[in-house]
Amino acid sequence: AKITTDGAVTEYSDRIRNQGSAWGVTRAPDGNVWFTIAFNPFKPQQAAVGRITPDGVVREFRLLNALADPRGIVFYRKALWFTEYGADKIGRMTLSGQVTEYGGISQFAGAYAICVGPDENLWFTELFGNRIGKVILH
Repeated sequence: AKITTDGAVTEYSDRIRNQGSAWGVTRAPDGNVWFTIAFNPFKPQQAAVGRITPDGVVREFRLLNALADPRGIVFYRKALWFTEYGADKIGRMTLSGQVTEYGGISQFAGAYAICVGPDENLWFTELFGNRIGKVILH
């Protein structure tokens, strides 16, 4: 949804084809808002990252890993970085939709939120692992 400073709300959920749950959200320098589409047990779908333009046009980028169940997302170093809650990985996607996955997270840890730290690395939480992890970017 979008809310103006005057309080007018516009919802865009009907434009998400795969009917997952919109979860994390971030902005990128391309002028669009990007978001993760997490698993919805009541509506079978495939994991995706979505993009919505200022005009409300939605495009979904399906992830090859159907178990990804993406949650947190952040734009950093010319790419979108997101957690793969269901696959115990961190994903990286270019603005054109090319995805790379990085493992190394404990099994069943539930990678959840992600942000850029003051050390210019990515930090993420593990919901079930009860830990904080770091992706070291060189």
